[in-house]
Amino acid sequence: EQRANFRIVAVLLGGTLLLTSLVAKQLIPGPFHGDLLALLAALLLGGPIVVHAAAGMVRRARGGSSHMEELVGLAVLAAFCSGQYVESGAIAFFMLLASFIEHRTAVGARASIESLIRLAPQRAAKLTADGEVEVNAQDLLPGDRPGGCAVAYLRQWVLPTVACLTRARALLEGFDAERPRTAVCT
Repeated sequence: EQRANFRIVAVLLGGTLLLTSLVAKQLIPGPFHGDLLALLAALLLGGPIVVHAAAGMVRRARGGSSHMEELVGLAVLAAFCSGQYVESGAIAFFMLLASFIEHRTAVGARASIESLIRLAPQRAAKLTADGEVEVNAQDLLPGDRPGGCAVAYLRQWVLPTVACLTRARALLEGFDAERPRTAVCT
C-alpha cells in the first residue's frame, strides 16, 4: 500500500513537472528552464519504466515472453537520448497512468468476483430416488437434479423465457414482409 502511494505521488509530481516545463517554455525565453523541468520529469517518470523494461529484456533473452512495457521503455529511452525530454516524459506519464487504471480495474473486478462467491449458497436441494435431500452445494455433481427453489426458478423464469425466444425465432424465420407478425410472450 505504501509503495503504491509513493508511485502515485511520483507520477503526479512527474506530471506536474511535465506541465510546468511546457508553461516555462512559453513564458521564459530560452530553452534551459523548460528543458530542465522536462528532463527531471522524464527521469522521474521514465526511469522505473526503463529499468523494468531492461529486466524484461533480460528475462526474454533467457526464454521468457516480451511485454508492452519493453517497447514503451525503448520509446522512452529513444526519446530521452534524442533530447526530446517532454515526449519522453509524456510517453512515460501516459504509460504509468494506463497501468494505474488497469490495476484499479483488476482490483475492482477481483473484489466483485469475491463478493459474488460469498453470495453463493452453502446448501442446495437435490432430487434423488428417495425425494428431495439437502446437501452441501459443493457436493453437487454435473447431472444431479436440482430441487427446491431451483425447480421453481426454472419453471417460473427460464422455461418461459426459452419458450418466448423459440416463438420469436420461429416468427423471424417465417417472416413475411407483407404480413408482419409480433411475438407475444406471457
